[in-house]
Amino acid sequence: NILIENKGILRLKKTAGEAHLHQEGQYYLERDRGAVALAIDTTLKSLGGGVVLCSALTPEEKLMASTGRLMGVGDNVWIKFVSYPLSELKHFYGSFSNPYLKLTLHSMQESMYDPSLPNFSQDGFIDDVPLPQAFDDYKRVNQRLARSLASLARKMHNPRIFFQNFHFFMAPAYLRALDSKWPVSLFLHVTWPTPDYLKKNTPLFLIKEILGGMLGCDEIGFLA
Repeated sequence: NILIENKGILRLKKTAGEAHLHQEGQYYLERDRGAVALAIDTTLKSLGGGVVLCSALTPEEKLMASTGRLMGVGDNVWIKFVSYPLSELKHFYGSFSNPYLKLTLHSMQESMYDPSLPNFSQDGFIDDVPLPQAFDDYKRVNQRLARSLASLARKMHNPRIFFQNFHFFMAPAYLRALDSKWPVSLFLHVTWPTPDYLKKNTPLFLIKEILGGMLGCDEIGFLA
């Protein structure tokens, strides 16, 4: 089993905190305190183990990503970090995934333009990045993730691949383009907007590309 999650279920730190699991060389592994991380960890253990493929967000995680190593966290659960160029990561996460895509899925795009709300920025995007540029970097990160995922999956026996949430909507189609035949699933644990909301607030080219990416999956689960 390979589960793809943007932030992962553990953080790699230079110093031990209250929730650290064990020391990995000069670093400490600390559990993420969120409910999603706990659910992922519990699910993988119930399935007999697996690998969590996640973004390298801290300097320590980026260094570990450069080694290509998997880090064992017990009960046959492993972590593998994937690193991206800083400029791409910044636009992928801070300009497209959050706030634009997240707020679109919640039917809350208007909060990007309301100065009284915390997601406000002058044109709706952090760092004033135009939507096409932000989306291009979102796709570049998805492409890099897909290549790393394919490389890992080829070393495993009949892996099952699970995408979690909206950060990697494009990656399933990119994975298929690499001639992968592994079963791929996606679960979205936030809401999905109505067709009328999407038509009114989201460019058609973006809707088509995102849906095309998602349709690289064999199955998609939505929060009901």
